[in-house]
Amino acid sequence: MVRSLFQQKDPLIIQRFDPNNILNCYYIFIGPKDTPYEGGMYFGKVTLPFDYPFRPPSIEMFTPSGRFKPNQKICISISNFHPETWSPSYNVFSVLMGLLSFMTGTDCGVGSFNDSDSKKRQYAKDSIRWNQGFKLFQDVFPEYC
Repeated sequence: MVRSLFQQKDPLIIQRFDPNNILNCYYIFIGPKDTPYEGGMYFGKVTLPFDYPFRPPSIEMFTPSGRFKPNQKICISISNFHPETWSPSYNVFSVLMGLLSFMTGTDCGVGSFNDSDSKKRQYAKDSIRWNQGFKLFQDVFPEYC
């Protein structure tokens, strides 16, 4: 199971498990082309429950994006807000793909909102500098600092 987590790739998603706590997976989203997030870099964390994959993870994003409230748990159908829609066949990569899809959409839920596209573009421009000033980002992804 862990091997399959590392074999899946997408050029817009970088994931790294915490070597001290395998239940924490940190990620970076590269802002998709032709969206207000283009050029941005968005840092967050997926926290797996102890009984994963039988229960869904919690998800948060730290980098301001104009889409998610920083440091707040995000409600999507494959997060711990909706255990009734979770399937043990989902893995961290599929959760991140779902979150990225939700990010570029317009639906709202707990932990999300829709700022204007111009503000989202400004957040995208500021995101790399913001991440580089965030100690946790420096610790997890030093090669991007």
